[in-house]
Order: sequence, then structure tokens, then C-alpha cells
Amino acid sequence: MQLNALIFALLPAVATVSAECHRSGITWGVHRDAALRAVDAFCHPSYIGGYFNEGQKKTRCVTTGQQHVDFEVQWRGRGGLTLANQDCQRRLKDEILGCDRGGYKTTADWYFSADPNEGTC
Repeated sequence: MQLNALIFALLPAVATVSAECHRSGITWGVHRDAALRAVDAFCHPSYIGGYFNEGQKKTRCVTTGQQHVDFEVQWRGRGGLTLANQDCQRRLKDEILGCDRGGYKTTADWYFSADPNEGTC
């Protein structure tokens, strides 16, 4: 009985995570490393990191050789919140490393997407 009470007490503290890989489109191929480097370059307040107002979305298109990657980050929670650079990098890199065609996820009211596409920006 006490164990159940503890579990139910902790449930609201658990961050919800929803993740999915793109099922169509091009793969990262030889451009995966360039996409990872782009995350390091663009996950800061001047681009797709930093402070977000409620519902705010930040996007960035980065050319990586013969293809490009579309990055998207959105705060879906209440009020405003700052996304730390290292959290931005970690979450977007998860989508690059975990999905051959890129992917997207929502974690703790943050939405992250990394999507490789043909051609340049």
C-alpha cells in the first residue's frame, strides 16, 4: 500500500517523452557528422537556443554538403523558459544519432526536430 502511494506521488514529477523517427525522406548518409557539428554551432541564444516565450518556435536551415537539415525547437509549456545550450544540443543530437531519416520528440514540453532534406537551404 505504501509503495503504491509513493509511485502515485512521484508520477507528476516524471517528464513525459514522445519520440518518433521520420519514416520517409532521405537518410543522413555521409552528412550525419556535418549535422552534428551544425547542432553545436546553432544551439545558442542567437539561433535556436536561449529564451522562449510560451508557444515560441525557432527554426534553422543548415546546408550540409549536397543536402540540408531543418532544425526546429519549440517551447510548448506555460510562460517563458530558457533552453540551456547543452540541452538543445543533446536533444537534437538524439534525433540525428537515433534516426536514419531524422526524427522528432517532445520531452518536458520541449519539441525538437532534425530533418535531413535534399538540396541546399
